[in-house]
Amino acid sequence: GAAVATGQTYDIEYRLKRQSDGEYRWHLGRAVPLYDAEGFVVKWFGTCTDIHEQKRAESYLRAHQVTLEHRIEEREAEAERATALYQLLAENATDMVSTHRPDGTFEYATPSWVDFAGATPSGLYPVALSHPDDVGLLMANYKRAFDTTEPITTLWRCRRADGTYGWLETRTRAVRQAGGSRVVTFVCATRDVTHGRF
Repeated sequence: GAAVATGQTYDIEYRLKRQSDGEYRWHLGRAVPLYDAEGFVVKWFGTCTDIHEQKRAESYLRAHQVTLEHRIEEREAEAERATALYQLLAENATDMVSTHRPDGTFEYATPSWVDFAGATPSGLYPVALSHPDDVGLLMANYKRAFDTTEPITTLWRCRRADGTYGWLETRTRAVRQAGGSRVVTFVCATRDVTHGRF
């Protein structure tokens, strides 16, 4: 072949029939030329190594990698659909729905939050909108949310767009990393209960 004509080292993979059972097995053939003093090839040294199990393992890993990538794509598509549905439902609900980063800041808030507060609370801590007397309660329940899988209900006063305070009932649930305990986000559903209190 080309290696003989050029005197280059070569590697080639091929299948050989094993005499004992007739199974065709993958082998790696390698050949290295030996040169004389004038630079002419005088001999070839070669090896033939059975790499059948390695090839099977590579094939197995490739197949599982494709399967895993497909499952990841399916899960990402499911997550995108769930997020879109969540936002559709949340943005058409009368309750104020929000998600919060692990540090407590607003990450997402429905238009009903904007209507209540007069501006998007995105990036703010809830305590920034809270009545000063309710800051301690909000902080205590925020810390408690890391230690429970149950939803936490908080009754607190929040500043409205006009500067007055309204009573809100917020139900908070921590969302944890799949298979772990680390909180990745908080999901909150909040209802204005001002008129029900008086």
